[in-house]
Amino acid sequence: MTPLQLKPEQMETYRRDGFLVVDQVLRTEEVDAFVAYEQTRPREQDMELLTHVTDATWRRLATHPGVAGVAAQLLDGTPCVVQAMYMPKKASQNAAGTALHQDSHYLPAEPNTLMACWIAMSDTGADNGGLCVVSGSHLQGLRSTHSSSGDEHNNWHSEHLMRDHSG
Repeated sequence: MTPLQLKPEQMETYRRDGFLVVDQVLRTEEVDAFVAYEQTRPREQDMELLTHVTDATWRRLATHPGVAGVAAQLLDGTPCVVQAMYMPKKASQNAAGTALHQDSHYLPAEPNTLMACWIAMSDTGADNGGLCVVSGSHLQGLRSTHSSSGDEHNNWHSEHLMRDHSG
């Protein structure tokens, strides 16, 4: 499979906003096959973030030309996958999501070239904790962290607060 070729305006959007939405990175059949596989795979809690190293199905997804190819274009180099996660989220009125944060606090890299590739494998939105990003925040560097009071993870409309390593 040939990697998707990003247009110059997509590259500029990524540089300006710090994120890029790329449709159809995976074919529907690939998404369906991965989700079905995940429903039957036994969990290995200790190594869950390194499953792309130990499991061929995960490795195929992590190195997929649509994923790694787009990342390579944005980085202008070869990406190195350091972790992979699958977070199935069903719609719920009480869906708790994850507080706004910067991954570089959890996966420090020098130089700071960390990139996250988020792939929605089901419909996503406010009712099941869809992805929320702050456009242009990457241009402001790492923000300081603080201990969470527990209420701010639902504070999507005003301040852009973050939790520290201990939550």
